Amino acid sequence: MVQKSNTSYTALRDRLKPALLPVTDISRALTGLSADAAALQLCQCLQEEQMSRLRRERVTLIVMSITLGFWVLLNYQGGFLGMVPLPLFLAGPLMIALAIWLSVRRYGPLRHNALAGLTEVVNEIHERESLGPLCHAAALLDGKKRRWEQEIEEAIRSAIARLLPRLSADDAALLPDEVRQFLLAAITDNRHDDLTVAALLTLGSAKEEAARPLAESLRASLTERTREAALECLVDLRR
Repeated sequence: MVQKSNTSYTALRDRLKPALLPVTDISRALTGLSADAAALQLCQCLQEEQMSRLRRERVTLIVMSITLGFWVLLNYQGGFLGMVPLPLFLAGPLMIALAIWLSVRRYGPLRHNALAGLTEVVNEIHERESLGPLCHAAALLDGKKRRWEQEIEEAIRSAIARLLPRLSADDAALLPDEVRQFLLAAITDNRHDDLTVAALLTLGSAKEEAARPLAESLRASLTERTREAALECLVDLRR
């Protein structure tokens, strides 16, 4: 079963990775997968793309640092460095290095295609097992800075808000630290009312003490649902 799942993921990733695809081709690539299975694999694609970008950034920065060091050393030995002010001398190489680094940080087709695929299936997700991957995917997005991500980020946060009430108190207490940190950040950010409410209730039932100051600050919220959730969170934490 694990080998079949890995093979399925590899096949999907290989179809989404080479180039930007139209939505019809992405939907065709997801044929045969349930919404939750598709979301799991698409979130895995996002994570793989993120790790690949981070590796490229590290390698690029190391290579650029070494190259710049050799550039300065060679010109210093040749006596050219003393003829030109250091800031002016370094301006050219630094501009080239910055251009290379920015080009390395560009998102690849895999990320764009995975996000487009998530847009297609996110409203049909209903399994609690999808909660962790969705939280990780939402943490990678920033609709406040990148407007093109705003719609899918909102949809993912809505899906998380739908899944949280399905957790029992025992389930909530066993949430991994990554999910807890995401929920705490979501309450702090307070951009999505449904997610804020669901996160407060979930962390309250999980006895998450880190949520106490956040709940205290939201007791005076202008939104009635948020105020009630904050009070219920505090009640659960006192029990």
